[in-house]
Amino acid sequence: SCLVDARSEDIEMYIGAGCFWHVQKVVNMAEEMVLGRSGTNITGFTGYAGGRDSKGEICYTNYGGKGQTEVVVFRVQRERVSEFAKALWSGLFENGERQDGVNRGGEYRAALGLNGGASGDA
Repeated sequence: SCLVDARSEDIEMYIGAGCFWHVQKVVNMAEEMVLGRSGTNITGFTGYAGGRDSKGEICYTNYGGKGQTEVVVFRVQRERVSEFAKALWSGLFENGERQDGVNRGGEYRAALGLNGGASGDA
């Protein structure tokens, strides 16, 4: 039998904190600085999450009306979530305020999620 250390498994998460292009830059920089990733090993990509209406196509023309917010999905080793989160927060927030202060409204609300939603096992 092969034992797997559950702490070393990658988990998929997402974060939203304003425009996803700004968030993606911070996520990708944290992947480089904290996790030592580069090039094709960078996992952060943009998308939409958090809405109640996920029927049909969700894109930049309708995501707000479907209740979605802009997010960046990434993978991180379970045992490094805390360290990675600290790097994200310092890059996204200053004195509790988003550094990306231009975009306002529900489409840009803060979000944090796990693959599997509330039943995710991070």
